[in-house]
Amino acid sequence: MPKEFSLEFKQLAFSVIDFIENENSGPSIPLNNVTGRLEAILGISQRSVYRLKQKMKELKEDQEEFTRFTRSSSSSLSPTPLSPVSRSGRPKVQLTMFGQDTIRLTFHLLLKDKMYPTLENLLATLLSQYPDFPIKSKTSLHREMKALSFKYRQTKKAKVLMDSVAFQAQRAVYFRKIDSLRLNNSIMYYHDETWLNKNEEKTVVWFDDNDYGRLRKSEGKGTE
Repeated sequence: MPKEFSLEFKQLAFSVIDFIENENSGPSIPLNNVTGRLEAILGISQRSVYRLKQKMKELKEDQEEFTRFTRSSSSSLSPTPLSPVSRSGRPKVQLTMFGQDTIRLTFHLLLKDKMYPTLENLLATLLSQYPDFPIKSKTSLHREMKALSFKYRQTKKAKVLMDSVAFQAQRAVYFRKIDSLRLNNSIMYYHDETWLNKNEEKTVVWFDDNDYGRLRKSEGKGTE
């Protein structure tokens, strides 16, 4: 089965293809002007390009750091022993920094795969990939999510991430289409907007400390 690309990826790809095809007779912007070419391709300001490049650098550094962690022995996932306490019940699990980072990474990988990172999905994924992961119950995972500044709240109160790559890509494609219509003296009617069916999006989900967590399945809606 051929792979179906997401709407955000298609819009970004169309923008890149449009820019390259317009350069059949030669580069419109010198090849050594990397920032200028990125501005034209994405349809964003120089400041936004610099911020995206800085974010990309930070993500690469995080990935390299995580790779170094995963090469360590599985013993690093073991919980840190706590001092004995005079109380009954199951002892509280104290995760290492690597264990905490594993939860954060799994959270974002589920979002990338278009899956809501519910406690059930998170726990199942963690235990399937890391059988020795110290957290074995949803109750313990819920407690750890709270400790890592994750919040469980309504999606209607979520912030719109205006600086996200997906939003910037949609904005670039939109303005390119508007410019093309204006050059052709086309008559434009603004009559549509993106919409969602009732119950298509969960009303309450987990968000990280940067307000990532919302998963809106709006492909094909308001894009005609």
